[in-house]
Amino acid sequence: MNEERIVNTDRVTRMEILDAVEDVFGPSGAAKADIIDRAECYGARPALIEVLARLDEAGRCATVRNLWKDLPDVPIE
Repeated sequence: MNEERIVNTDRVTRMEILDAVEDVFGPSGAAKADIIDRAECYGARPALIEVLARLDEAGRCATVRNLWKDLPDVPIE
């Protein structure tokens, strides 16, 4: 039986998120809107923007590592 490997091209990874938004985090952190704006300016694909939309509205993310608290299911690679 010949099995084909199915690859999900919509899968967003932490590495992709880092590429798009890591420079938005300043000394005071970044708000959800700032993070999404940065990703859009970077030219992030819609699937990545949808993932970032799941971030908590309240508060600010102090560092990029804080994103993973809201997005624990996003794979590294």
